[in-house]
Amino acid sequence: MSKTEIDLEDVIVKDIASKLLETIPLEQRQQILESSLNETLKHALGKYRVENAIRVNVEEYMIEYVKNEKVQERIREATHKSVDILLNGVINAIVIGAQGQLQNTYAKLVEEGKC
Repeated sequence: MSKTEIDLEDVIVKDIASKLLETIPLEQRQQILESSLNETLKHALGKYRVENAIRVNVEEYMIEYVKNEKVQERIREATHKSVDILLNGVINAIVIGAQGQLQNTYAKLVEEGKC
């Protein structure tokens, strides 16, 4: 249902609830509001506690898994590969920079007639 469509059931329920609340004394309205808010918070916080407990368990399992020797070896291998790639990139950048410098120096020597 789009935002512009009217949910007839929702409108009817809200209208009935509004009319009902108007007939109830203020003290009882406050009790109903407190009870409703209490139930809503229990539901929301209960879900949060479950998610939080699951997250804690997952993190503990992850740490336990990462401590496994086979996993440690895979991490070391992946780290070595990543460092090799990084070093190759750094070396290539140095070589390209040196190549440019050599070309500039050679061009100056040729201009000066020294080559």
